[in-house]
Amino acid sequence: MLNDASTILIPPEILSEETILALGREVLESTESWKVGKTYAKGTVQTLSHHTNGDATFDKFWSKLGVNKAENENEFISAIKKVTLVKRILDTQSIWTMYYTFPPPVSPRVFTVLQTIYLDESSPRTGYDLLDPPLRRPSSNAKYSVW
Repeated sequence: MLNDASTILIPPEILSEETILALGREVLESTESWKVGKTYAKGTVQTLSHHTNGDATFDKFWSKLGVNKAENENEFISAIKKVTLVKRILDTQSIWTMYYTFPPPVSPRVFTVLQTIYLDESSPRTGYDLLDPPLRRPSSNAKYSVW
């Protein structure tokens, strides 16, 4: 069971939406120095892509990134085998588990994340979809978390 409450460790406090958004803006500002593509720096994965108006409309991007992102990732990432909504905290925050399988020697993993979304409707519209993995679930072989 992916959402067995007895194996999910809940931190004493989840950061406020305002704090998560502020931290997300800091990361966004740091992307000016990132290279397009996926790189690894100081133990973190940095993924950056640029899109033009011709790639898709804002509404199209937001429908995949800002609404149930974990479920939408399942459509595009073959390693994800199951996605479960654990709890909707607010309209803008929800906890998800994602069950991943990888080629050997890596064993399957369950990632539990807090998704916080924020949509600024002023011009130009800006949407933030911030995934913060505040929870971890023990697997049979190891505890795995991404911070």
